Amino acid sequence: MGEEHSEQTTVSAEAARELIAGSNGRVLDIRSDEAWTTVGNIPGAVRGSSDDPVEAAKAIDDDTQVVVVCTDGQRSAEVAEKLREEGRDAVSIDGGMESWVEEDYALQPTQDPDPPGDGDDADSAEAEGGGADADDESDAPADPSGENR
Repeated sequence: MGEEHSEQTTVSAEAARELIAGSNGRVLDIRSDEAWTTVGNIPGAVRGSSDDPVEAAKAIDDDTQVVVVCTDGQRSAEVAEKLREEGRDAVSIDGGMESWVEEDYALQPTQDPDPPGDGDDADSAEAEGGGADADDESDAPADPSGENR
């Protein structure tokens, strides 16, 4: 699957979207922390650094094409080339996130460091009876004898 793109070093935002949607590519986002938090990111993107792209790309399966993105496509083109030199099938999104956003493709917000239901919030809900009520409701259909006529 990566053979089709093995000679390409850059792809359009549209082609990148098709690679991602077809599970043939996964995004390595090397933008700054500020860009990551203010713009959002491509769904499923792996957060990495342009300082050590080989290490960052280890989070992506070897048989999956690495689709590198930065803000405008310049640094990501250099990183994709480094990855290719290391034997990875990698391309850069031409125009970077600017072209992705211009096409109005999906973005997801940055990862919430304290998602709902994680840690103390979940414990509080159970302590207040929230967890027990949910369990009672899931058992309710099995208890009534009138259900099996």
